[in-house]
Amino acid sequence: MLGVAIQQTAPKDVQGFSVYYPERSLPMPLPFSICVADVSDREQMQYVFKSTSPDVVIHTAAIGSVDFAERNREETRKVNVGGTSVIVELCQIFKSRLIYISSNAVFDGRTPFYSETATVNPINYYGQLKVEAEDVVRKSSIPWAIVRPILMYGWPYPGERDNPVVWWVRSLEDGKPIKVVDNVFNKPLPAWSCADVIWEVIRQYRTGIIPCGWT
Repeated sequence: MLGVAIQQTAPKDVQGFSVYYPERSLPMPLPFSICVADVSDREQMQYVFKSTSPDVVIHTAAIGSVDFAERNREETRKVNVGGTSVIVELCQIFKSRLIYISSNAVFDGRTPFYSETATVNPINYYGQLKVEAEDVVRKSSIPWAIVRPILMYGWPYPGERDNPVVWWVRSLEDGKPIKVVDNVFNKPLPAWSCADVIWEVIRQYRTGIIPCGWT
């Protein structure tokens, strides 16, 4: 979802740049050209880097389901931490800037809203892996920015997982009751707004921690 939003909001006023979109194989065609690659496969990703020689890498690839992460820990670690290690290594070799997309799951949610300097304290396995992946990025020698978006929503392309807003809309259209907790406050973030922030981070050559959707 965020990858599509990044493609759709790519700046039109910048001359002399191209945007490439590695993706895994999907049952449905994407609305733009891709080259298929598994982020945890170093050989495949090295081919992508050699083919494109990227100045900037926006690393959005991850297993994003908290429940899936709890049930499939080894697979999720391979993608979310192992894949990030692959990307960081190749960015160092090709001297690429890295924009890593993290999550508000690095926090416990007890004292929002969180600043750039807030102490991380994940309460689930998915959040733990995001913290580990952030550490991989932080310890690298490349210019990096870590973007931490809060709960994102938008219309995913066919075959991708739903997000809460899409689920609410479809349930209401079908006349199905919706069960939600009433002791959690959140500020859902449109995926296209997060994409705009990412492009501005690149345009302004921002580095460090970038909260997104917290204020």
